[in-house]
Amino acid sequence: MTSFFIYKIFVKSSRNNIHITVTTPCNTKTLLTVSGGLFTKDKSSRNSISVITQLIFYVSSFFRERGVYSPKIFLYFDGFVKQKVRVVKEFRESGIYIQKIFYINRRAFNGCRLKKQRRLLVLK
Repeated sequence: MTSFFIYKIFVKSSRNNIHITVTTPCNTKTLLTVSGGLFTKDKSSRNSISVITQLIFYVSSFFRERGVYSPKIFLYFDGFVKQKVRVVKEFRESGIYIQKIFYINRRAFNGCRLKKQRRLLVLK
């Protein structure tokens, strides 16, 4: 069975963990949510390459269980995803076709005010 939907996959990473969420095309329903803590008990290695590989394999097996063997996705990166190239490579190797990649940049917590302009001395 081929997929007519373009699923959305959100990869959110913090300093010590990584979360992957699979949603329907209109974000109306969350289909799957997994994190690095599912595959390791060590808190320091939740964001390692081996855990990322296992998470992506878990996502691809989720699609195969639903009968979707080559899904098309929009991939959204959020946070400190250090291994962006590795994540894209693992998705492609697992048979998931990436239509488009988005980078979500959040505003700073201290606001979005511009830096103070320098005062220039004008000589006449």
